[in-house]
Amino acid sequence: MTGNFLSRLHKILAMIIGLQLIIWIISGLVFSFIDHDAVDGKNLYRKSNHAALNTALDTSQLLRQYPNALEVTQMMLFNRSVVKVKSQPTNADTKAHWDLLDSQSFKPIAINHKIMVQLAEQGYKGSGQLQQLTLVKRRDDENRDFSLPVWQLIYDDNEESHLYFSATSGEYLGARTSSWRVFDFFIMLHFMDYFARDDFNTPWIIFAALLMLFFSTSGLLLIKQGFSRKDFIHLYQKWFRKKPIKVLLIDQNGQEIQLLADQGQRLFDLLQQHDIPVTTICGGGGLCGRCIVRLPHLQGEAIAEDKHKRISDEQWQQGYRLSCQTYLTGDISCEIKELKNHGELILSLKKA
Repeated sequence: MTGNFLSRLHKILAMIIGLQLIIWIISGLVFSFIDHDAVDGKNLYRKSNHAALNTALDTSQLLRQYPNALEVTQMMLFNRSVVKVKSQPTNADTKAHWDLLDSQSFKPIAINHKIMVQLAEQGYKGSGQLQQLTLVKRRDDENRDFSLPVWQLIYDDNEESHLYFSATSGEYLGARTSSWRVFDFFIMLHFMDYFARDDFNTPWIIFAALLMLFFSTSGLLLIKQGFSRKDFIHLYQKWFRKKPIKVLLIDQNGQEIQLLADQGQRLFDLLQQHDIPVTTICGGGGLCGRCIVRLPHLQGEAIAEDKHKRISDEQWQQGYRLSCQTYLTGDISCEIKELKNHGELILSLKKA
């Protein structure tokens, strides 16, 4: 894998992951500041008292009629004694369901339009008026958590509230408000669950985690390519060993310029600091191989150098180096011999 390809891949991954990180941060802020009581709609409806009555029930007849009953609740519905029966599902594809019965005859009671209006008037505590009452049989984002069919009651309050009741038992199921819709939208984005909104381990989350792994790995590889052990030695020497290196630069006109460099400083950085033109595309990252210099008469141990793949063995023997891979370790004299059009800088170095 070439350095340029790795760099492009790293940038693409950075844009993708960066966008998702922004989404996570924004959605997290929404979760922190949104009114969770408004999201739940707890203050919109007051459930009626379902306390058991003293009237005896013929449980044997009830169990014969509903042998799969799991739960039986006796309650009052508009001054009428009724029984709610929760039955076990008949197969794995269905959920447990409720039936509403007369407590004496055990005949089913249909939750019709009239009863729903009465339930709404009895329990609704919001500030709006009932605008629409609909029996809903099709699944959508708002009723996805409820067993269908359901009654939907739409109000014109500030939260544009939709209240939902079971069509079989009249049980209040929940409310959907403007706050809930905003919360639900950002839950979808945050957990990358674009359907049920209840899976915290979706394939998209796993995919994002793999992208972050690849992004981290490519970053480490770029660090490995762009830095060497001498870079860190240079930082150590710069911070803890302050003695400068003297560099005597003699330009093509014979003028002498005294320069000071840090221990372990790259020759590339020194030349750049003093506006001596060295061609580069990667900015001294050791990737492009364009900052080539020639050091034909170097003597002593005034520099440290790394053999780079951009320099062939023949070029190496002739004194060609990458200035970004050449480090100053001692006082030197540097004479500019030639500056060619294609960027090759020929220097003559010797230990001072």
